[in-house]
Amino acid sequence: MKAYEILPDGEHFRRTSTFVWQLGTGHTVTIPNGYVFNISSPFCRRWITSHVARWDWCWLVWASCIHDYLIVMLGWSRFRAGTEFYRAMCHGGGLLRAIAVLPLGVAVTLWRCWVPNRRSTELQ
Repeated sequence: MKAYEILPDGEHFRRTSTFVWQLGTGHTVTIPNGYVFNISSPFCRRWITSHVARWDWCWLVWASCIHDYLIVMLGWSRFRAGTEFYRAMCHGGGLLRAIAVLPLGVAVTLWRCWVPNRRSTELQ
């Protein structure tokens, strides 16, 4: 898959060999492990280009998950997650799921991403 491509308007997601994560229509950018992120606004474009070099990809997945969930809660249904797993995690069950799942996701992210990165920094 090309590093940059434009999706047709109305196409919410596209699968790759791994999976695709997108926040709407517009530009997409591919990052390591086959993850593809939709860049639908100048703010998102600046945010990703400034953070993807410093953050592990799992941070970006969860940040996008929370962002996507809030967008859907606001009623913009064209914003969709690219896989059934993240669709269920982010906006499959309304407010109750947000209360139950997102804190768990943040805890897992901290454990899987932040703690190992912190240890590797301390060892250097």
